[in-house]
Amino acid sequence: MSIAQRFLFLSVSFFAFSFCLGSEATADPITLALANPIQSGLPGTSLTINGTITNLGPPVAPIRGGAASVPPPLLFGGLLVPPDLNLEPGESTGVIPLLSVTIDPTFRTAEPFIVNGFILVNPASPFPFASAPYQVTALPVPEPGTWLLVPTAVGLAWLSRKKRRAT
Repeated sequence: MSIAQRFLFLSVSFFAFSFCLGSEATADPITLALANPIQSGLPGTSLTINGTITNLGPPVAPIRGGAASVPPPLLFGGLLVPPDLNLEPGESTGVIPLLSVTIDPTFRTAEPFIVNGFILVNPASPFPFASAPYQVTALPVPEPGTWLLVPTAVGLAWLSRKKRRAT
């Protein structure tokens, strides 16, 4: 196994392990809890990941934006983490939109395609940060032949039943 393959394996393993821990992550004194961390849709569907940011610590927690990983086939729609917010100790934002993504309309798959990403709050600041994973499943779009096959089968079944009743 090459060094690059080992690095990739360890990175994926670490992310999968952290995803299994749940959709709530803590980095004192801020927590980020996603309200809808697992979503799915057809190509072209726009999805919004919502969550709550809470300050658990005694000092005021400044929130200075965020960052997110948006792997293909997802298209970045916008990061909605508040860019300038101060949370008092024990204060929470309530459920707010944090990230908007769209499943690439040109993406085609025969099987459901699962994509994992994460959202960071305060990614590049001296203040405490928090992160939480999310998962999007891109669902397969039936081929045009499938759409033709269903009404044809229903029509043939109707004709055969009608023929049986006539005899």
